[in-house]
Amino acid sequence: MNAPLNLAHIHPEGFAVTEFDVKGSRTLAAVLAERPQATLDLSQHAQVQFNAASNKVVVALHIITQVQEAGTLIYKAPSGRFELHFHFLVEKLSDLVIPATETAAPNLPSQLLLTLTGLAYSTARGLLWARLPGTALEGVTLPVIDPRQLFEFGPSDTAPAVQALTDSPLKARKPRARKS
Repeated sequence: MNAPLNLAHIHPEGFAVTEFDVKGSRTLAAVLAERPQATLDLSQHAQVQFNAASNKVVVALHIITQVQEAGTLIYKAPSGRFELHFHFLVEKLSDLVIPATETAAPNLPSQLLLTLTGLAYSTARGLLWARLPGTALEGVTLPVIDPRQLFEFGPSDTAPAVQALTDSPLKARKPRARKS
């Protein structure tokens, strides 16, 4: 990293819920009351794209919920698939980018990745908490986690789920219609 991270240089620009898909005719509470050994399995990860020329960073969170009992999915139990994109402007981003080498693409320092991913995940917790009432997953709240859990960190201290873009500013996919 060429320059220290200055939190005042990070500006949230918006978000898009690009997938919000809850399935199941019975509520999670009803399924868990009937099957006390069942648990809600949560799979979540992050991907980051950045464009240093435009100072743009997008954090995409992918979240899947399923109900399992003894490692087996429960048929017709509630489940959910969610994808949320969070857009940030990071002033002087090019000063923070870890330059490409012969063996590695340009990357972002872990402190910046974890800061942006932590902001995105915290916001996603609130967004889902507000949107899940009235669905089969009513009452589900994403757990508080260390943002490192959303990445597979390697020995280089940077996450492989980061993609540098050299073309125009990043654009989120169009939101999908809500399914029932």
